[in-house]
Amino acid sequence: MVIYTCKAITLEENTKIKCTVNIATNQIQLIGKFANHAKGRVIKFDDFRLLSTNLGKEKFGLFKKDYIEIVYNGKCLRKLYFKNIDSAHSFENAIKNQQKEIQKRDEERRIAEEKRKNDVYSDACSLMAKYTENLKQRIENLKQAVIKFQSISGWKDSANKINICNNKIKEIEKKREEERKDKIYNEAVSAMKQDNPTSYKKALDKFKSILNWRDSKQLSSRCEEKLDEAYNAALSLMATNTIEDFETAIKKFQEIIGWKDSQAKINVCKSKIDEIKLKEENERKQKSYDAAVVEAQKDTIVSYEKAIRVLSSISGWKDSSELIKKYNKRIEEIHIQEENDRKEKTYLDALKFASGKTVKDQEKAIKLFTEVIDWKDSRDKIESCKHVKKKYEEAEFYNKIDEIIAQSKQDGDNPRKHSENIKIASKTAIDLFIKNPYFVLGISCTSEQSKMLDVRDK
Repeated sequence: MVIYTCKAITLEENTKIKCTVNIATNQIQLIGKFANHAKGRVIKFDDFRLLSTNLGKEKFGLFKKDYIEIVYNGKCLRKLYFKNIDSAHSFENAIKNQQKEIQKRDEERRIAEEKRKNDVYSDACSLMAKYTENLKQRIENLKQAVIKFQSISGWKDSANKINICNNKIKEIEKKREEERKDKIYNEAVSAMKQDNPTSYKKALDKFKSILNWRDSKQLSSRCEEKLDEAYNAALSLMATNTIEDFETAIKKFQEIIGWKDSQAKINVCKSKIDEIKLKEENERKQKSYDAAVVEAQKDTIVSYEKAIRVLSSISGWKDSSELIKKYNKRIEEIHIQEENDRKEKTYLDALKFASGKTVKDQEKAIKLFTEVIDWKDSRDKIESCKHVKKKYEEAEFYNKIDEIIAQSKQDGDNPRKHSENIKIASKTAIDLFIKNPYFVLGISCTSEQSKMLDVRDK
């Protein structure tokens, strides 16, 4: 920002240069036609207050001109020639006024800075004096006070106050550390009183964190002895080589996890358990496999089905899948054989009845042959039995009529007996006619043959 502007002449390489002189913040600007087509020169100052001026007259061409030397730290930086003394005084007064303004601002800043530092100092002292039962909060207050005193380093007795705060912080931290160690120590002692491996491991960890506090070292040694006892007890269980003891050992090692190689021992126990279970499972499968093979040797459907159920429960063991297929195939073979045996037996029974001399024998034979109609020549036997059956029915009819006639002769002229005999003879004739209507024509044929006869015959 330009504060003052005037006209002057300056020399550069013995050349007179007319220029406009601007007084700006911490610099003087010369604007004109300088060498190398430069538009001007700028004289900068680190501290404008150190700038001074010397007023004088000097012959300048045919006339004397008033000039002002711009001096900074005892060195003349530039001479400016003015038209008259008033212009020179005006330029000089502008510089002095600017310096006064800077001094005024500096004074205001100084007063404000003193007030700020006093406020910071007061706040820091308040934090120093602030008391609370919470040691952590007290330390935090003192640290904040130190930060504030450091921000106004050199002000009043800030350095001494910083030392006092740091000493108090050390005292409080020492007290806090003692309280922390006491708390850990008491927790460890309390854990020991529970008298179990887990609590001894917990106590040991706490004692180790405060090993040089009170008798922590001695008590930690006692905890280690107890942990060694638990560790050795778990090791002895591993030697029995049973699943139950391995599982118990795992629980004991878990109680002292972190002590020696307890975790590694747990992994060993789990591996051993898996090995034993695998061995037992393999033995079980082999036993089941052997039992199934023995059962299958009975060569019955029931035994094969039982063997298949057992083998299915150990699927994948040896050749179980192949044996299941083999036994299923054998079951089918037995089913077929049994069915064939049943049919053969029925067929033979039917033959026995077919050799009988009565209608009932032929009917039974026909029924049995029908049950095994696809077996051997059963269809032909059925037709043969039907033909024989018709002959036996005819013979039975004549026999029955002969019996009725003989009975009628015995009954004589008894009307009632005669009527009954006539009824029996009629019913016998009708029954035979229903079974074979062509019998009355003297023709004996099957029902199938009768369907082929002309309707007129019927």
